[in-house]
Amino acid sequence: MFLKKQKISILFIIGSTHAGGVPSFILNLVKNLDKKIFCNIELVAPPDGRYFKVFNSLITVHNKRIRGCYPETLFFLRTLIKKRHFDIVYANGRGAGIYGRLAAIGTGAKTVYSYHGFNYDHFSGVKKIIYRGFEKMMLNWTDKVVCVSESEKARAIKANLLIEKKAALIPNGIDFEALRTRQATKNGYIIGVLAKTCIQKGLEYLIPAVALLKENYPDVRCFIAGKTLPEEFSREAHIRKAIKVSGLDNVVVLLGDVLDIEWFFNAIDLYVSAALWEGLPTAILEAFAYRVPVVATEVAGNKDLVVHKKTGILVQPKSSRSLAEGIDFAFENRGQMKTFAENAYQYGRRHYSLQTMVKNHQKLYQNLVNPTLTTND
Repeated sequence: MFLKKQKISILFIIGSTHAGGVPSFILNLVKNLDKKIFCNIELVAPPDGRYFKVFNSLITVHNKRIRGCYPETLFFLRTLIKKRHFDIVYANGRGAGIYGRLAAIGTGAKTVYSYHGFNYDHFSGVKKIIYRGFEKMMLNWTDKVVCVSESEKARAIKANLLIEKKAALIPNGIDFEALRTRQATKNGYIIGVLAKTCIQKGLEYLIPAVALLKENYPDVRCFIAGKTLPEEFSREAHIRKAIKVSGLDNVVVLLGDVLDIEWFFNAIDLYVSAALWEGLPTAILEAFAYRVPVVATEVAGNKDLVVHKKTGILVQPKSSRSLAEGIDFAFENRGQMKTFAENAYQYGRRHYSLQTMVKNHQKLYQNLVNPTLTTND
């Protein structure tokens, strides 16, 4: 049973166009939504990253600041939604979620929100109280919350910030067929990380882990790819200082934005995630696609993909020693890690395809706009 095809308009909202999971996710939707059903697809986002030009070449993009308090952005969004009569407003990430849902109130547009990594534990005191209160209030004006992993959904419900009837579980997906995969075992000691310089990614725990590894692996290197957002400049400075103090100046390399993902995954021997929480990390799916072995922290999102000693190695979060031990195991057991990587590739193809993700989003949008229209085609 599928819903009848009809023209549906969508306004996407994201907080940044830097390379990362959210812009990549939205780009996949923009490129692959059925144009016979979906028309007038537009985006509101700041021009702070390379994805802005990519989006601008495909759809109408409105240049507006999202990260921070900008009343003019809220006014612009509300005017735009009313003028363009969007059927769906899809806000991705905390900042976009605030603007998008507030702006859509009373406009007739259906509102969809996605955390892309639910967590509020890093807030404390008054900030946590405000966040919880706001999320509970905004749930009243949210038609669906898209959770990208089972763990993310469970955490949000357990925190009483999401109810079952408003939750839609749609895991992220990538085009496994489009990525060039490899099967050869590499015997080097290059660790790769795709991560923004933010508290979520746990880089503070990775640096000491690399220092521990260097004692037994003098040739170890760690490539960290990802651009630092302005609000994280102080954190980047802290990480650079930790690298210097640990004597890892020529060992840990901050690459910044990496345009060539194929080069990155072919350059490394092991992919590592030290994250403190995730939604469903696209970078790990990409590692699966390139058959690069994975060591990851056992946190929401990561553990939805990495099955310990089947599709990779899981280690304790917030533990440099556990990270080092997991990486050491990977270096010492190349044959097993190759098997895990092959398992991961097959697992990813079966359960996290781009086609399935797009199809499920299309069904969600159609159900929201016209829940009673069905057909057998």
